[in-house]
Amino acid sequence: MAVPEEYALKGEVPQNLYIDQMMRFIGKDYYVCLLNAAALHGASHQAVMTFSVMTSTPSLGTRVKKETHTNFYSRLRMPDKYLVQRKTKTGLYNVSSPELTALDLVARYHDVGGLNRVAVVMSELVEKIDANKFDKEMLSYFPVSDVQRLGYILDCVLGETKIADALYELSKSKFRKAILKISKGTEGAEMNDKWKIMVNDLIEVEE
Repeated sequence: MAVPEEYALKGEVPQNLYIDQMMRFIGKDYYVCLLNAAALHGASHQAVMTFSVMTSTPSLGTRVKKETHTNFYSRLRMPDKYLVQRKTKTGLYNVSSPELTALDLVARYHDVGGLNRVAVVMSELVEKIDANKFDKEMLSYFPVSDVQRLGYILDCVLGETKIADALYELSKSKFRKAILKISKGTEGAEMNDKWKIMVNDLIEVEE
């Protein structure tokens, strides 16, 4: 890969310039995910200090080199159909679509700073989410409880009923009682009957 001069002089190359070549070299499917993907779609409420990449199993773990910090996550099935590509000076690289990004953020909320941060990011990401692009195949890559959590946040926290209703119609027949925040007890929690979610955490989005 030819390194742009401005980065060669610094001795540090942004990960998005070489991630595609790196993954091709080691033979792994991948996509840039979570907060990095959200930022690429315009949801950049807070600075992202690490670079998150989803790969096919097994995971590559965490890699730190000088000032670059890359977190690798993995999944058994890669949702290739729901990826988009972004262009850099060195070529193209894979990024999760806004819809897939939303599901990934909820599924891995503990890795991105908790449900409150997810809701804040989601409040900006919704501008790029197309409710019609959710389908049963996309949802099949996630436990139904994650779909319920996402639906609850969109519906009851952010008031994004159009997107939430699309998720509801696709998945309501599979709903089972789920907990909003897995690591917290349910004493005093109320059940949201629509999403079958035990609401055991207060999610607030600053205006």
